[in-house]
Amino acid sequence: MGSPCNPLVANAYMEFFEREALSSVRVSDGSVKIKIFRKPTHTDQYLSFESHHPLEHKLSVVRTLIHRSEIVTDPSDKEEEVSHIKSALRSCGYRDWTFLRAREKKDKS
Repeated sequence: MGSPCNPLVANAYMEFFEREALSSVRVSDGSVKIKIFRKPTHTDQYLSFESHHPLEHKLSVVRTLIHRSEIVTDPSDKEEEVSHIKSALRSCGYRDWTFLRAREKKDKS
């Protein structure tokens, strides 16, 4: 049996959580602008390009992150996000050709 206080605690937490989540959404002139949220503890560690995984898995990491960046609505924010992705993946050993190849594969499907 749960405590009768549980729904109250859950509601209070959800209000806090919603406020935090909505703070990453900027509203101006009636439109909603969306950015990618990363927790403060996010380390940008992705599958290392030097790992012994198949190339398709590594290209999938690139494709997935680029696809996620497409939900960003503001063009300047989108450029910033793609730049961040490329920087993070380069630090994991990804070469420039992987971005081109992942995009080619995405365009074919």
